[in-house]
Amino acid sequence: MTSACKARSYIRAAFLIGIDITEQKRVEEELRQKTEELAEINRVKDEFVAVLSHELRTPMHNLHGWAQLLLTESEMDEALKIEGLETIERNARLQVRLIDDFLDLARMQKGEMNLEIESVDLASVIRSAADTIRLSAETKGIQIQLHLDAVSKVLGDAIRLQQVVWNLLSNAIKFSSKNESVEVRLEEVESQAQITVIDRGRGIEAEFIPFVFERFSQRDASTTRSAGGLGLGLAIAHYIVQLHNGNITAASAGFGKGSTFTVRLPIVTMTKQLSNDELVLGELLHGNKEIAQLQNLCILVVDDDADARMLMQTVLQSAGADVLGAASVKEALALLEQQSPALLISDISMPDEDGFTLIRQVRSRTMEKGGQIPAIALTAFAEAKNEQRILKAGFQLFIAKPIDPMELVDKIIKVLKT
Repeated sequence: MTSACKARSYIRAAFLIGIDITEQKRVEEELRQKTEELAEINRVKDEFVAVLSHELRTPMHNLHGWAQLLLTESEMDEALKIEGLETIERNARLQVRLIDDFLDLARMQKGEMNLEIESVDLASVIRSAADTIRLSAETKGIQIQLHLDAVSKVLGDAIRLQQVVWNLLSNAIKFSSKNESVEVRLEEVESQAQITVIDRGRGIEAEFIPFVFERFSQRDASTTRSAGGLGLGLAIAHYIVQLHNGNITAASAGFGKGSTFTVRLPIVTMTKQLSNDELVLGELLHGNKEIAQLQNLCILVVDDDADARMLMQTVLQSAGADVLGAASVKEALALLEQQSPALLISDISMPDEDGFTLIRQVRSRTMEKGGQIPAIALTAFAEAKNEQRILKAGFQLFIAKPIDPMELVDKIIKVLKT
C-alpha cells in the first residue's frame, strides 16, 4: 500500500472515530436528559403522594374525632355539638370535592367531560359560587366583593361554569391572609363576557406563572406549606373554560402582591329558542319551584345501607312524599307486588343482587305490575362507562353518591316531567 493510500485510510478511520465519538456524546446527553426527566417525574410523584395522604387524612381525622366525641360525650354543650356537626359537614364536603376533582381529572384525560348546554346567566352563576364558598371565606374573615355588570348570556354548562368560579374563589381565599378581601368582577370586554377574580394575598412568583394551570402543580409541597390542596382545581378550571371556547389567564405582580385570574367566554347571539329539554335542567338547578309535585307521592327507595335509606327517607318525607324502604332486591320486588309506587330509587351496588338485577326484573313486568315505573339509580361509581350502562339498563337518571338533598329532589322532579 502506498503512503498516500495509508494516509487516506488513517484519515477515514479518524473521521469514523470522530463520528462514533460524536454519536456517543449525543446518546449520552439524551440519556442524561431522560434520567433528569425521570428523576423530576419521580420527585413530583413523591410530593403528590405525600400531599394526597395529607389531604385525605386531615378531613378523616376531623370527621372521625368529632364523630367519636358526639357519640361518647353525653353531656356536651349544645353550642359545641353544633360546632362539631358543622365541622363534620365541612370536612365531608372537602372529601367530596377531592373525589370529584379526581373524577374530573379522569374525564379530562379520556376526553369524556360532557357539557349540558343551556343559556347561562353568568351573574347568577357567580352569586351561586360565592354563596357556596362564603362560609369558608368568613372563617378566615375574608369578604367576597361582587361587582357584576349586566352582561349578555352565554351558551354553556351552568354547573361547570359555577365550578370554574368556585375553584378560582377557593384558590383566592386559600392564599389570602385573614381579614382581607377577594373581588369578583363581571363585565363585557371586546364582545366577550369577562370574569375577573382578584385577591390581595400571597401572589404568584413570575417563574411559576407558566405552570399555574398544570395538573398537580404546587408552589410548595413541604410540610410547612401554608395552604392545602392537590393542585387540581386550576387545571380543571382551565379545561372547562377551554371546552366553552374561552380562555383563562393568571397574572401577579410577584410574591406578596396578590393575583388576578381572568376568564373570557364568547357571547353568543341567540338565533333560536332553546328546546324544552335544554331549559328544564337550568330551571331545576336554580330552584325547586315545582316541589309540590312530591306531595303524597309514593316512592320506593332500595338500598342495603340503612343509614343511606334513612337519609333519603328523611329528605323525601320533608318534601311531602310517602316513602317505602327496601334493603334488597327481594324486598323491593315483594313491595311491588303489594304497592304501586310512582317512582323507584335504587342503589346499584348491593350484595347478592344489584340494582341492575332489580331494574331488569322490574322492566320485565307488565305496565299494570309496575313495569314502566320511572327509576333513578344511585351509584358511587360515577364513571362515563358506568353511567351509560345505568341508562341502558332502564333507569331514567342516576345520582352519584354522596347525594345532595336538593339534587335528589331536582332529579325526581325531572323524572316526573318525562
